[in-house]
Amino acid sequence: MSDYPSVARRMWQQLEPLHATAYSAPEAQRVAAGLGYDTTSRRPGYFAWRTAPLGAVGPELVTAAFYTFAPRLVAQYVPRIWATARPGAVLDARLRAVDRALSRLLGDRLSGPEVAEAAQLARRAAENAHAVARPLAAANRDLPWPGPPHLVLWQAAAVLREHRGDGHLATLLTWGLDPCEALVSHAAAGGGRDRHGWAAPASAAARGWSAQEWSDAHDRLAARGWIAPDGSATAWGLREREAIERLTDQLAAGPWRALGRSGAERLHLLLRPLNHALLAAGIRPPDAGAAPVTPCSRGELPPARGAVGAVDAVGAVDAVGAAAAASLISPPRFSPLPPSSPSSPPSLAPPPPARSAGPSAPVVAVLAARGSTP
Repeated sequence: MSDYPSVARRMWQQLEPLHATAYSAPEAQRVAAGLGYDTTSRRPGYFAWRTAPLGAVGPELVTAAFYTFAPRLVAQYVPRIWATARPGAVLDARLRAVDRALSRLLGDRLSGPEVAEAAQLARRAAENAHAVARPLAAANRDLPWPGPPHLVLWQAAAVLREHRGDGHLATLLTWGLDPCEALVSHAAAGGGRDRHGWAAPASAAARGWSAQEWSDAHDRLAARGWIAPDGSATAWGLREREAIERLTDQLAAGPWRALGRSGAERLHLLLRPLNHALLAAGIRPPDAGAAPVTPCSRGELPPARGAVGAVDAVGAVDAVGAAAAASLISPPRFSPLPPSSPSSPPSLAPPPPARSAGPSAPVVAVLAARGSTP
């Protein structure tokens, strides 16, 4: 089997800190405030920034596309965000915030040939991120490319990030996980109820879920054999989550297969010094349950902490900063890859273990009949 799925996961981790500047950098809050958004919370600016490529849409579409937010939370901000600023103005402001943040954080690096080369490679990958049945990826691909290379690089990261996220949601649906179950299973697979904040009902509130809804989702997963009484994942649950991750990687592999082994390795190397600077400055995907990344001595990064690496919180950019930090500035360790071939279909992982009957059973049965069980 090709190693392009593993390349897809590694490159997602490499591009995530760059993408996060639109949400985590102080400039994002200041620009959002300039548009008239209440910045005592990140939510108004967040929903505006991420929804704007879709246009002035309503809460049902945003709830469906973002998946893991409770519908009542989305309805607090959408469509009200469009009364403050229209999507076109929001898109201009989003790029303005990214430009200011990257200019401050990366300085003279932005005018160097390395950033221009990285932008070309990332754009080529993004232009090969086929967007069929991927609404957020398609909406971002529809946007015109900006002029400055560092903004091209950021926009390519946004396309690739949404492409992976859209595919991950399709995988969650195939496994029969509803939005709250997706979050609970992700937390459980990351180390249990006390290991990191996602497992606590208080963190569920960040997505608008009540403590009761979190507990009910826990009970449903426990009935399926995924979760132990202490909130940690069972061996079965860990196998299922890893199968979800494998299929997510496979669905995200297309852009990197098109870019090829040498292109992916080169982009990885070009991103390393940028990621070092961003992570050292504390830029990471915003997440209510994650500790901030702090600068370390001798240019080192803190060790990775438990997280499976999924994009379950596709609506709020999940906590991958700590989990991926140790790999972001390390040399690439891609296995030998075959030459890029547009005619070569992606390989599928072996079938996951048999699962208990649930909402996913009919979908899995159809895939199995076609010989394409994830």
